[in-house]
Amino acid sequence: MAFVIGKDKYGHSIILWRVKLMDPKTTTEERIQKFLFYTLNTALTQTAVGVDKYTIIADFDGAGIKNFNMKQVNKMIPIVRDCYAERLAKLYAINTSFALRAIWGTIKIFLDKETIDKVLLNEKE
Repeated sequence: MAFVIGKDKYGHSIILWRVKLMDPKTTTEERIQKFLFYTLNTALTQTAVGVDKYTIIADFDGAGIKNFNMKQVNKMIPIVRDCYAERLAKLYAINTSFALRAIWGTIKIFLDKETIDKVLLNEKE
């Protein structure tokens, strides 16, 4: 689902998140929370010395509504917002569809402006 794949030119760990691998039917909110903590903490331990941020590439290729459960997403938002608030350098969402951009429209109302500005979406071509 998500893997630390290296570092960007600033020393931030890069997390590749293959969204299509998420299957809300086979997991629980608690497992999602544990996995999120594990992934983000792993990324932060692998940053360059003196760096405390990470970059996420969220690949939505092949993903759709079936890969999302809003109850699970709502459990992830407070973790990122409260425990890792200033740790996100950038989030690149690639291969997004209209439906996924609509979901982003819902999610971003729970986030502050500084976090929203770190998120870059591109459309699937």
